[in-house]
Amino acid sequence: MKKKNNILQKYWEGKLDINYDAELQYYKNLCGISDENKHSNKIHDENCNVLLYRDWKNHISTQIESVDINLLKEYSRFLNQKYRDSDIHFASMQTVLIPYIICLVGGFISYCFNVFSNNETFKMGINKVLFPLVLVILLVFVICTFKQIISLQRESIYKYFYQDVKEIVDERIEQIQSKRARG
Repeated sequence: MKKKNNILQKYWEGKLDINYDAELQYYKNLCGISDENKHSNKIHDENCNVLLYRDWKNHISTQIESVDINLLKEYSRFLNQKYRDSDIHFASMQTVLIPYIICLVGGFISYCFNVFSNNETFKMGINKVLFPLVLVILLVFVICTFKQIISLQRESIYKYFYQDVKEIVDERIEQIQSKRARG
């Protein structure tokens, strides 16, 4: 599926003369999201003066204004599919990760109560070894899980990017259709 998306994305980049990496960087800067990649920020500063949503919308509108309505409709479907892909990935990972963290933390708390409520010398000796081990494993899992959630939040910009571009494309389609209806 990912290869197909890359092929489709390259097709639309060529057909509409749109560079998704540059457009996404404009969008990130517009949304106030800093990018760790300093090179991409330099490209943004040199190529586009987008400071307001209105400017970015005009920039996208200019790129698609000479495109045929049938091609715009297909492009709108592509953007819808990209939005759905990013939305499903984002939602499913959050749906899985949050309960996972809750189970880990709940299990750890239950284990702690069990350790501290049991005073037998033999079991306490074993628990003195197991407790730090379980604590380390839990911390590693929780840190990795939170790292994954944070990366998912960063990836959510793709979802919003495709949604906003689709909105602009759909507005252009409506403009063309209204011109045809009047003329």
